[in-house]
Amino acid sequence: MVRSRIIPSLLLKGEILVKTVNFSDRTIYVGDPINAVRIFSELKVDELCLFDIQKRKQGLSPNFSLLGKIAKNARMPLCYGGGIRSASDAINLVNLGFEKISISYSGVQDCSVSIINDLIDKIGGQSVVITLDVVRIIENGYTLYKVRYNNKNKMELYDLDGVLLILKQHAIAEIIINDVDREGGNIGIDTELLEQALKGIDCHLTILGGAQSHSEIASLAQKYSPIGIAAASVFTFTGKHRAVLLNYIK
Repeated sequence: MVRSRIIPSLLLKGEILVKTVNFSDRTIYVGDPINAVRIFSELKVDELCLFDIQKRKQGLSPNFSLLGKIAKNARMPLCYGGGIRSASDAINLVNLGFEKISISYSGVQDCSVSIINDLIDKIGGQSVVITLDVVRIIENGYTLYKVRYNNKNKMELYDLDGVLLILKQHAIAEIIINDVDREGGNIGIDTELLEQALKGIDCHLTILGGAQSHSEIASLAQKYSPIGIAAASVFTFTGKHRAVLLNYIK
């Protein structure tokens, strides 16, 4: 039986791990990525997500040297996103040992939607993940969920349901809903967003952003099983002073 997956999410910036709030430019140093992967391997996590927050902004390719070292120290399935602009990038990552390759919807728009089929053709749909950066806008008193696309000139917003309908036409493995407004806020996972997304897909879903506690994650993992629940702060910090201590749900 397929069960829910509980997934630590780590942010790479250069060769270090950092934490952000709402993916702003302000970052908190977390530690060394290879050491973190070793610790999470010992904790026997279900899966690990790594996102490089600089690569797309700077138009750079993935740091294959560092990622190869990370993969060699991992004892869990790995998902990576950041700077992937072609199927050859994805092939390199799969050859290094990454099971899943994530490309953001902004990346899809930059390269054209055809990159999805190209990735599926080269590495298989089971390895292709699309990450949607979701924000909220208020219209006439109602909360609407929008997928954010940052191009070089301006930010564009697309209706979440419309984007999910487009992605439904492709045989991808998974969609990650990245709740930008709640990222790093520890105010709880937005179950309305989660439920709306679940209605619009026919592949695996992982929600990321806002997780408040281990107990909340466990409860939602059971209620909405099978889904993926990814979190960063909950598995990175501890105590009221938010000391860095990598941990995992029992």
